Order: sequence, then structure tokens, then C-alpha cells
Amino acid sequence: MNRVFTWLVVALFLVIIPIGSWYYLNQGLQYRKRLLKEIEIKSGMDSAVDSLGYLLGSASVVILKSSDQTIEIATQLKEQFDNSPRFNIYFRDSVSGFNSLPSGYMSQEWSSMAESDFVLLDTLMNVRNTYLSEKEEVKKLVEHISVVIPRQKEPDIKIKSN
Repeated sequence: MNRVFTWLVVALFLVIIPIGSWYYLNQGLQYRKRLLKEIEIKSGMDSAVDSLGYLLGSASVVILKSSDQTIEIATQLKEQFDNSPRFNIYFRDSVSGFNSLPSGYMSQEWSSMAESDFVLLDTLMNVRNTYLSEKEEVKKLVEHISVVIPRQKEPDIKIKSN
């Protein structure tokens, strides 16, 4: 009986746990690949158009239409991603408590996306996707933001020498 238990424990550690770990990690990889396909670059904006430097260098969500619903969604996004140093939320209109783009700023670029409520931009001002204020699309927006936000570089491990 003791020998069977020993073999079961060895099989657990040598076979079952590695297969379970591989399966779990593979599911995460496939999820990330699916999200990256969903947010392939739709179009790019010339960085010279961003003359004031609002959008270049950080992932941004630009809210094209301000309404009670979009303000509520923006508040939730701000709370969720507040600790991300390279992520910004901008309104095209002036809304208290939020950053806003100057009146008429890049208006030609936004006119082609007039039917959308939200525009997700990466750090190079590439349009990754546009969204409406519908519940399912806002969920997608949150997932996509988490992929587009630049990761902070981890400090290198250094070995002390005496």
C-alpha cells in the first residue's frame, strides 16, 4: 500500500502537475493571441497631427461623445486603470474631473469615427479599435486596454560582487 502511494505521488509530480500547468498556461496564451488579433491596427494617425503631444507616448481612450453613460463608464475606467502611468482618458468635450482635448483638436481624424463612442489608441497613435457604450463592447474595451497598456520594464537582477 505504501509503495502504491509513493508511485501515485511521483506520478502526480512528474506527469499530472506539468500537464495541468501546460494546459493552464496555454489557455492564457491563446486568450492573449485572440485579443491581439481583435486589436490589430485599424488605422494610424500621423504623430505630427498631435501637435500638443497629448496622445503620443501613452495608450489612450478618447471619448468622442459625452453623455451620462460615457461619463459613468469613463469613471469606472479611471478607477480601474488609475495606477497605470502610461494610460490616459480624454474627452473631446470638457468634462469635469477628466482630461479633455482642446476644442477642434484633430477634428478631421475623429470625424471618420463619428458613429463610435470610444476610440482606443496605442502609444504610437494607432487606432486599435472603436467601441459603443453597450455593455458587451465596454467589456471588450477593458480587455483590450489591458493588452495595449505598455508594461513597465522590470528591473534587471544584478549580482553583487564583493
